[in-house]
Amino acid sequence: MKLSSLKKWPFALLLFGLSAIGLWRYLSTRPPSYDQLESLLSEQQWEAADLETESLILQIGWYRDRTIFGGSYTGLAEFPCEDLATIDSLWRRYSQDKFGLSLQTQIWTALDPQDFESEYRMYDAFREQLGWSQTTYSLEVPVGHLPSQSWMHEANPGKGQAWIESGLILYERIAECGIEG
Repeated sequence: MKLSSLKKWPFALLLFGLSAIGLWRYLSTRPPSYDQLESLLSEQQWEAADLETESLILQIGWYRDRTIFGGSYTGLAEFPCEDLATIDSLWRRYSQDKFGLSLQTQIWTALDPQDFESEYRMYDAFREQLGWSQTTYSLEVPVGHLPSQSWMHEANPGKGQAWIESGLILYERIAECGIEG
């Protein structure tokens, strides 16, 4: 290979990188499509559907204001009701009411905060009830097990209080939107 042909590689890589960024920007400025999620759920490909749900939630967060939830998980409080309802209804329909965000909300709101010494303990009980100590992709899990909250890691790196607050805000938003389990 000649030295002159090697000099072209940085330019080619730069063009490829810019075109990938341009493609991402183009795709992230369009409203979300639920076709892929529906297809995966109809085929009971639970793990792939969980990842697609994560992608959709993050895409919707980006689509709204070009940051993931306004740069803060509190942006979940304004998450579009129509999108939450669509994601929830698809999960519920294809799992025969075994999985869905509204089912998780129903389980969360059934817990009595007075029964727990802290939000951490309450959240631990919630996670235990959903079987979230280990995410399993089958129908042989507790009601509400999926979709997982893997998207929270992208929106809120780390764990602890940010994850708890993200869940609280999301479940409050689902209730505000009137999406019932």
